[in-house]
Amino acid sequence: MQKTEATKPATQSAWDALAKSLALRSVDVSSMFGMPALKFGGKSFGGLFGNSLVLKLKGDAHAEALALKGASLFDPSGMGRPMKEWVVIPFTHQKSWSALAASSLKSLAISLEEKPKKKTKS
Repeated sequence: MQKTEATKPATQSAWDALAKSLALRSVDVSSMFGMPALKFGGKSFGGLFGNSLVLKLKGDAHAEALALKGASLFDPSGMGRPMKEWVVIPFTHQKSWSALAASSLKSLAISLEEKPKKKTKS
C-alpha cells in the first residue's frame, strides 16, 4: 500500500459526517487496503486515504471528479498501476464529496441489481 500523510482532524470529521449520512442508505464502514472504506451490498465503493476521499466512479461523475484540482486516479500500490475507475478527491474539495459519493453509490446499486443471479443445481 502506498504511504500517505496522516489524516488531519478536519478530514476525519468530514469523513465521519459522510459515513454517517450514508449509513441512512444502508452503507457500512469497513476497511479496504488498510484504510476505512464505504461498502454497500458487501462491495466497496469509497474510502478515506490520508486527507482525501477515494471513490469508484463512472461516466460524468468520474470526469467531474478528475477535473478537480489535485484529483488523480487511485494507485494504491504506488507502482504506477492506477485503478481506472477510482478517483482520489482531495480534502480541498470536500464540499463535493457527498454528491460524488451519492453518484458512486447509485452506480453500485444499479450494478448489483443488474448482476445475474447464480443458477442453482436442480
